[in-house]
Amino acid sequence: MEASQLLHACRQYLQSKEMDKALDPRNRLLGSAEPEYLISLGTMFGETGFPEQAIEPLQKAVSVDEKNFEARFNLGYTYLTLGKDELAEEHLERAVRLRPNSFEAHSLLGVVRGNLRKNLPAIESLRKAADLRPDNVRVLSLLGLQYLEGRYYEEAIRLLSRAIELNDADPTLRFLLMQAHYKNQDSVKALDLAERTLQRFPGLARAHYELGFQLASMGRFEEAKIPFRKALELNPDYAEAHYSLGDLLLKEDKAEEAVSHFRQALKLNQNYSEAYAGLGRALLSLKKYQEVVAEMEKAVMVDSVDPQPHLHLAQAYRALSQPEKAQHELQTFNRLNQQRMKQKDQETARKLAPQ
Repeated sequence: MEASQLLHACRQYLQSKEMDKALDPRNRLLGSAEPEYLISLGTMFGETGFPEQAIEPLQKAVSVDEKNFEARFNLGYTYLTLGKDELAEEHLERAVRLRPNSFEAHSLLGVVRGNLRKNLPAIESLRKAADLRPDNVRVLSLLGLQYLEGRYYEEAIRLLSRAIELNDADPTLRFLLMQAHYKNQDSVKALDLAERTLQRFPGLARAHYELGFQLASMGRFEEAKIPFRKALELNPDYAEAHYSLGDLLLKEDKAEEAVSHFRQALKLNQNYSEAYAGLGRALLSLKKYQEVVAEMEKAVMVDSVDPQPHLHLAQAYRALSQPEKAQHELQTFNRLNQQRMKQKDQETARKLAPQ
């Protein structure tokens, strides 16, 4: 049977979800030395939801012709779908060298580098993609997000504003732009955008939450409770809204009610560090010191470099007349807090350095 016939048979089996039967023509095609057939075979398995079976033919295509762009690009893409970002980066880097004007390769490499927390390399790749297609909303939003994560707020604002001009119907772009204004210390613009977004998307729980967040950040706590409660009315499983409402209630000395919301936030997201911190503050105010110890030990397991649980543990141990443990936790808090401040200083220096 010719290679083209084997490909056709393989495709039919995959479309009918007969994987066992598809493996026979696949394995026979692996003996082919033609990159074209190997690439078609690999992409076929990837597109039909079997990326693990796509790797071997694509790897062989690369070994036969290491300068084949399609083989490199599709192998990188397949590794990305499998969550193997480092391998994906390796092959996509080769792909962009083989075809420097490939929008798809640059944009995908930007995504992979973002996943790997390589902020500046991700920005570089996405910039190249944006140069090739200046009005691509997805790339503009991804680049805006990377600028936001890298604390380049003015650039994030510029790109996200442009993305919204091109696609006014996507509320996520508005939420990202709100974050950029807020982190750029422009609370007036952030609040104005939150109000306009809520008018445009009144049925979205997040639109209510973001308005509450902006109001709370300006110290308008009583007003902020209204949209937070509305967000929970629309989505009772909104962990961030539970946390934020709990935080406001704690400011009003309503610790019992705050505990309820913090616990609900943690029930929805067991790795929610801020909710653990809020719960620690609330339990301390209620003088429930044994519960503070139990909950903060969980918090340390969730995030071993967060200093806040150790401060709460120090306060609880002191109240429980365990000074040695209190001193140990206070020392740990100071050490982790200093590390965190040093990291922030390094990030600020990186931002100010010429690119």
